[in-house]
Amino acid sequence: MKFAIYSRLLKTSDVAYIKVLFDVLEKKGHQIVVFESYLEELAGKVAFNWSVDSFSNNLDLSTQGVDFLISLGGDGTILDTPALVRGTNIPIVGVNLGRLGFLASIEKENIEFAIQCIEEGAYTLEERTLLKLTSSSG
Repeated sequence: MKFAIYSRLLKTSDVAYIKVLFDVLEKKGHQIVVFESYLEELAGKVAFNWSVDSFSNNLDLSTQGVDFLISLGGDGTILDTPALVRGTNIPIVGVNLGRLGFLASIEKENIEFAIQCIEEGAYTLEERTLLKLTSSSG
């Protein structure tokens, strides 16, 4: 499988959980692509023992053959991801690294179990509707 990893920023308190995620993906032989600015933040903090590609926008992501996008952060980070996956049908997996997550329902302590469930197909997809609102003054 191929996973895209997206996050807004890397907090020092999250580094151990991020290492677990990448170690599990590597151990299981999965490919990954990481959001470009996040990959730059990971440099020197998380070691990769295999080739890691990057993406910076929807077009990059749509050509990578990604099976799942893992959003690392809170609900705000999850709300960034529809623009990245639009038109691709790539499911978003939200890992909550914050205090309270309504949209990012996987807790950071359950990262390894979540990857196992994805591999086994033991998950359900929730379809969401994205609204676009425009207004005119007058």
